[in-house]
Amino acid sequence: MKFDEEYINKLRRKLPEFADAKSARFVEQYGITPASAETITSEKKLADYFECVVSEIREKIKSKEAACEEGKAVKLASNYFITELRKYLLETKQNLETLKVTAENFAELICIVADGKINSSAAQTVLAEMIKTGGDPSHIIEEKNLAQVSDTGELEKIIKDILAKNKQSVEDYKAGKTNAKQFLVGQVMAASKGKANPGVVMEILENKLK
Repeated sequence: MKFDEEYINKLRRKLPEFADAKSARFVEQYGITPASAETITSEKKLADYFECVVSEIREKIKSKEAACEEGKAVKLASNYFITELRKYLLETKQNLETLKVTAENFAELICIVADGKINSSAAQTVLAEMIKTGGDPSHIIEEKNLAQVSDTGELEKIIKDILAKNKQSVEDYKAGKTNAKQFLVGQVMAASKGKANPGVVMEILENKLK
């Protein structure tokens, strides 16, 4: 029996994408690490779900619903797949077939985190609730009051109070003890119940401590 090249190529195109090839494509196409790609593509359903999430992320950025950079959001999604999602699936004894979280809602959560609207601790709380109920991340954030505080006016009031109560730490920082600033950041985060945006807090503190 003889088969020409065109017939062989036709058969080859009908073959499913093998895990190694898919892993290499994920690295090239999505910019994630080889280790992450290998883990995600080890299960076809997980890989398919990831691609659906990435597609939703792109749509949200394209429609201006999210302001984050695509590469950052996709890498964040891969990290959440490998750590948080797999962990919760094991803990709740669920699989992707019974998972209540839609690709659209997962992408929404990733974009919310990438946009700095909630911190990683709050994101874990939101994801756990999403897996439990299948709820929309924005609604969960609102219901549980988890939105990150980035308002400079509100944060300045908190920081002013913290500096007044910790004058020794202020003096220590000005004397060259840089770990004193980390202590002050911790006090601000505690006062805001963990909702203050750390980046904004650091920026305000640095200006106040000059």
